[in-house]
Amino acid sequence: MIKKAAEQRLKEAAECVECVDADKIDPDNLEGWLILDVREADEFAKGHIPGAINVPRSRLEMLAIQNDALQKVKDCDTLVYCASGKRSLLAAETLKALGAARPVSMEGGFNAWHDSGKPVKKPD
Repeated sequence: MIKKAAEQRLKEAAECVECVDADKIDPDNLEGWLILDVREADEFAKGHIPGAINVPRSRLEMLAIQNDALQKVKDCDTLVYCASGKRSLLAAETLKALGAARPVSMEGGFNAWHDSGKPVKKPD
């Protein structure tokens, strides 16, 4: 019952949020975008899209109140990603409900981004 409800929740989120496959995103065309990595801090620390801000999905609503950088979502396009695309989908839906101009969930997530050879900022 819970699994079915969770799957339904993801389906509903996908119907109200713009989704773009990681393979179709050109890293050179992200100028002016706010890039949010909604994975947990330990995942982010292992590598992330250059320029991304880490805002874990588990704390998104609270950080939206506390983090000045998140206020930009109401004025610009926002690329939201996680590891595989599920947390980012829910996060993009939440951002839209909070007034974000254009949250876009990256399908396939960081795993697909990394696997396609796109730029990754790794720890020093």
